[in-house]
Amino acid sequence: MPHDKIKAAARKRMAETGERYTVARRAVIAEHQQAGAAQAAAEPLAVPVRRRDPAEAAERIRAGYREHGIPDDIAEAMIEETLRGE
Repeated sequence: MPHDKIKAAARKRMAETGERYTVARRAVIAEHQQAGAAQAAAEPLAVPVRRRDPAEAAERIRAGYREHGIPDDIAEAMIEETLRGE
């Protein structure tokens, strides 16, 4: 929320409730943040999570290791540990 809108909303709240500017401003900001959090919780994730095939993932990892000059036997051991979840 831009500063000028916060200021206007705080002044409006001051007129309605008789609160001091600082108290009204903090309340306006808190209400805005709560509304944003509620809206974010209600919206589904914009990017769906895609699970990779373990064989495809392993091949991509192997290619990256080769690119960095890591020997195949060490790369295979590291891939096996990763796939086992160690």
